[in-house]
Amino acid sequence: MLSDEEVIYETRNGKRKSLKYSEIQRIYREPLTYNPPKSYHIIGLIDSIRVDSISIKENLPDFEKVLQRIAEKTNRKIERPT
Repeated sequence: MLSDEEVIYETRNGKRKSLKYSEIQRIYREPLTYNPPKSYHIIGLIDSIRVDSISIKENLPDFEKVLQRIAEKTNRKIERPT
């Protein structure tokens, strides 16, 4: 879920977490995919030593809209392999 200030998501074990847009440093697609669908990774720097990441798969409903909104909110370019 996208709020005005952060991306809110649920971990594999059901815990709710968030990543602030200001913490997001990179948005990229993995260069090689062994297990479709392709995944995009959103990397956030929490503090000087802690990093958090979110993976978004292309089969997510409205995937492209979600990715574009995150890119706009963070002013980060979506890195896609050529």
